[in-house]
Amino acid sequence: MSEEKIHRDEDDFFAKLEGFYRKYKVWILSGVIGIVVVVGGYLGYVYLYEKPRMQEAQETFYKPLLYFFEQDSFNLAITGTQGTMNDVQGLLAVQDEYDGTPAGDLALYALGVSYLNIGDAKQAAVALEEADFMDEDEIMIGTIRLGAMGDALVETGDLSGGMAKYEEAINRNPNPFTTPLYLKKAGMLAERMGNYSKALEYYERIQKDYPQSEQGQFIEKYVARAKHNL
Repeated sequence: MSEEKIHRDEDDFFAKLEGFYRKYKVWILSGVIGIVVVVGGYLGYVYLYEKPRMQEAQETFYKPLLYFFEQDSFNLAITGTQGTMNDVQGLLAVQDEYDGTPAGDLALYALGVSYLNIGDAKQAAVALEEADFMDEDEIMIGTIRLGAMGDALVETGDLSGGMAKYEEAINRNPNPFTTPLYLKKAGMLAERMGNYSKALEYYERIQKDYPQSEQGQFIEKYVARAKHNL
């Protein structure tokens, strides 16, 4: 593949991501792990398209996202295909090469998402723990990372740890996109743990503060269930 072709494909890729973000930004910002293409695309757009100083990392990082996430090939996204005709660097190698930089942190987040999708919650938790999105301009991504850590810990059986991460995600950056999502996750986990009064508290907060959110539109049945179990 020629260098001109690579850059043309890259420009097309990020143009599509921008359009995808504009159309599906509510879903993107809610951080749903199952739609990793959207989340990954949003992250790539924010950190690789809007920050020209990261151009070297841009081409390296977008390939595993484009080639593998788009095809739900999370194992390949992690390991890459170096040594084959495709010769695409995986997220592990990208993270190692750009360790300590925003691109490295983004690769760690993508690794965590990939590990979650292949059922390796322990590795997912480790990768997400190491990712650092604490700057003020990264607050939304940092919030999503906390929620993903909650998902990973719950998958490992650490329900208390998962609840703690959901609480952090709820309190770190209150907004109508991620907050009701993690309130609902926390409520469902509280029910799983047998704490129906706490679950009701989470659900009623969605009902009161975020009635127009996607979660708010269907929260009545969760409120009714928690009340019934009480």
